[in-house]
Amino acid sequence: MGEKLINAVANHSELYDASCYFYRDRNKKDLAWRHISEEIGQPEDMCRKKWKSLRDTYNEEKRTEKENRSGSAAGSGRRWKFSAIMRFLDPFLTPRETSCNMVGTVENILPEDQGQPEEAAGESQSEEPTDPAAEPSPVACPGSPVPGPSAPAAAPTGPQRRTAPRRTRDGPSAVELAILESLKRPRQSPTEHFLLGLVPALESMPPQTREFVKFLIQKLVYENSTATISDNCDEKNKVDGNLANTRRAVEDKTCASDFELSVTIETSNTYESERHKIKEHRLDQEHMLMNASESELDKENTTASNRRLKRKAVDEDPGLHTSVKKLNPLGPVVADRLHTQCKEEQDHIPIIKINSVCSMASPAPSPQGCSGSTSTMASTPELKIGQKLNEGKTKQIFELVDQPGLVLVQSKDQITAGNAVRKDQMEGKAAIANKTTSCVFQLLQESGIKTAFVKQHSDTAFIAAHCQMIPIEWVCRRVATGSFLKRNPGVKEGYRFSPLKMEMFFKDDANNDPQWSEEQLLEAKLCVAGLTIGQCEVDIMSRSTVAIFEIVEKAWATQNCTLVDMKIEFGVSVKSGEIVLADVIDSDSWRLWPAGDRSQQKDKQVYRELKEVTPEAMQMVKRNFEWVCERVKLLLEPQASSRVVLLMGSTSDVAHCEKIRKACASYGIPCVLRVTSAHKGPDQTLRIKAEYEGDGIPTVFVAVAGRSNGLGPVMSGNTAYPVISCPPLTPDWGPQHVWSSLRMPSGLGCSTVLSPEACAQFAAQILGLRDHLVWCKLRASMLNTWVSLKLADKKFQACSL
Repeated sequence: MGEKLINAVANHSELYDASCYFYRDRNKKDLAWRHISEEIGQPEDMCRKKWKSLRDTYNEEKRTEKENRSGSAAGSGRRWKFSAIMRFLDPFLTPRETSCNMVGTVENILPEDQGQPEEAAGESQSEEPTDPAAEPSPVACPGSPVPGPSAPAAAPTGPQRRTAPRRTRDGPSAVELAILESLKRPRQSPTEHFLLGLVPALESMPPQTREFVKFLIQKLVYENSTATISDNCDEKNKVDGNLANTRRAVEDKTCASDFELSVTIETSNTYESERHKIKEHRLDQEHMLMNASESELDKENTTASNRRLKRKAVDEDPGLHTSVKKLNPLGPVVADRLHTQCKEEQDHIPIIKINSVCSMASPAPSPQGCSGSTSTMASTPELKIGQKLNEGKTKQIFELVDQPGLVLVQSKDQITAGNAVRKDQMEGKAAIANKTTSCVFQLLQESGIKTAFVKQHSDTAFIAAHCQMIPIEWVCRRVATGSFLKRNPGVKEGYRFSPLKMEMFFKDDANNDPQWSEEQLLEAKLCVAGLTIGQCEVDIMSRSTVAIFEIVEKAWATQNCTLVDMKIEFGVSVKSGEIVLADVIDSDSWRLWPAGDRSQQKDKQVYRELKEVTPEAMQMVKRNFEWVCERVKLLLEPQASSRVVLLMGSTSDVAHCEKIRKACASYGIPCVLRVTSAHKGPDQTLRIKAEYEGDGIPTVFVAVAGRSNGLGPVMSGNTAYPVISCPPLTPDWGPQHVWSSLRMPSGLGCSTVLSPEACAQFAAQILGLRDHLVWCKLRASMLNTWVSLKLADKKFQACSL
């Protein structure tokens, strides 16, 4: 076990190399020990103890070897059997002073002994004998800041070692200077000692837990240092009473339809009078942002009678530690409010008279009108909402009366797990999920994937094509984890699937969504919107699932995130009768590991693994969803600009170049057209080449020249950028012209492509290596070509029958 353990530890530098990036990461070390335990087949705690024993033994062996080299009595001459394979630790041994009172006595130890308290406990101190002739360290005299010499030692008896003459010192030693410096420093108070004592414990916590603990400490300090104003209580209670009456009035004003309502807001005399009374008490709101919970606490300062006092903001709902993310645009009453801390995604309700209410986001009424609102239906045209077509665990589907063939997909502030066995409200989730879905569908649509998505309508809803859903969940996996490990025992977590692993699950909550095979799906003969699901449809959905996963995976890779797996659903468009990607794709639909590290997962799996659902835990889940929502917008941005430069031998080649430029535009690649001749003006050709090489933008040169093609070879011989020859063919001398592009001198790598469309595709394949958006368009183009062939074959078979 010893040799296997040493070889296993040597492969994990984070266990012994202090310069390693993950040396201070406790999670990485635990994961390393878990891998070592699995590799050698021994319990993890036994591996740790055995390694500690081996490390200490090697440390002692090195110390003994050093003594023998320095002239001490020779040992037995036998070396420890593991000395040779343990030599990889030599660069990481660091000197440390021992606990004896002799100056300069050091011992070689690993950095881990200094930085890891759980493994350093119980380690033996150095027993290296000190030289009797060495000068003892000076000891400070009581009551004097200047250290004095130590008492002379008794004369030794028996044989004595010859000692060197004692040197005279010119000044105080380094130890004495350090003692003097420590005496000059001011003493720390007990409070400082207490706070410094918390540092090791905080550093050992995971980042999210550490930030949350710091937030709680700051919150306690804030609450205990804030005075509550006792005067003006009557005025505050009066304002709060009017607010409560207004809320009750809003709740009583319900409409016949949940979503076909209007708001008419009239400012009442009560509002004017209250506004006049409290106008003198404008509040300076200051939001205190906490990294762990992303919550803000209002610090309100009220000026009354030439004095400023702080008023504590009281959260009416102690279960949620959220804050006001936006202000009500209806007037200054929000700035004048004296008491309340609203929940996230909810506006403050002023003292107003409300005749009716309109809400598209949730059953809770909104204080603003649909026309001038900046909340759920901000800056969006009014829709005529019809009946509710369907309602799931996290969304509702409504028909649009004035837009046949389209529906409104409305998200809900609800998160579920285990087929709704666990179900909780998460304030703001509807807006987060809607924004995430809209960005993902926009990425797929711009790539060329057919989806039901039309456009985002509001913060919490988007418009989509009306589809009848196929009751199959298609799951595509890149990394083995989750339920796959339970169904396939023996497969280790982290196993990478190449090609991708495909699975199908029939949507049946009562039976916990059983897994189906392709044969089961074909035998079911599902009929959706008049379309019978046969082999052709199954192949199209399977092939599309792989392409969609690869596109989203490629996009997330630009953010250094690993797309582990993803669930998608398809539907049949009621209007066109074709299969399209439908439903939603958000943080409920995938597993996402930043930097490929499972401990940093940013998906719903965090919610699934909660042992207890607490407000703090829900805030952590919400922060993960917000993290994804902020970064998903970056998937739509190109990582690097690129271009194609078309060089034509004469203006007669413009028509041929326009075909290439049009094909490049379909991949989102800009084209530049230039006219130059390598035969008639080689200096100008090289000058143009240098012009586009100088700005560092990835460029593909395309040479369009017939007859004797010298443009492509000259460019290829003078640039490191890729060069493609695409000669325009003529019916008379076309084959002969091609030979001038194909027969290249040695040392040139100029390729020849005859079709303008194929030339643009080749350039896109080159530039797509750095620009994920170009790559995604290429991948979608491949899928669409395959699907068109599949549908053509199905149609031809139907005609033959």
